[in-house]
Amino acid sequence: MAGRRRAVRLLAVASLIGCQRPGTSVNAANPSIHVIGSHSRARSGALRIAWPATQAEFSMRGRSVSVELEDTPVPDDKPETDRVLVLLDDKPERELALRVGVHTYELASDVSDGNHHVKLWKQTEADAGTIELRQLMIRGSLVAAPPSLPARTMLEAIGDSITVGYGNAANGVDCA
Repeated sequence: MAGRRRAVRLLAVASLIGCQRPGTSVNAANPSIHVIGSHSRARSGALRIAWPATQAEFSMRGRSVSVELEDTPVPDDKPETDRVLVLLDDKPERELALRVGVHTYELASDVSDGNHHVKLWKQTEADAGTIELRQLMIRGSLVAAPPSLPARTMLEAIGDSITVGYGNAANGVDCA
């Protein structure tokens, strides 16, 4: 009986100091993570993105989310790292300047508790490198993907870097 009372007291203290339930780890192979654009999969299921404007999106219920990414620059005479735009509920949340190697990046934190739509949008050219999305860490849960909708008419633009707006974030007219 005394042990039970002690456990109840510990739970009460934990709730007062703001202990939260542990987050949910989600492998990138989860079918609720949608990909728009050119991509491939590693054997581990990790999502590999090299082309600009490729997007990974998912819905979550919770207050924060982080992602584990690996950035691998193209080995050339001018190595650079990738940039990713994070959209939360279709609004720009932040831009990530990735670092070489495997790192965890916060996508959103302290957002209102509820359902949120998150999108990662690669902003850099393929000659910058490849991003590998390994897993999501959600303080909450991943929301299952809705059933597939019937195909709708879409327009696909096939072109080069001009088609996706390469250089629009440059500091000047000389992008070389």
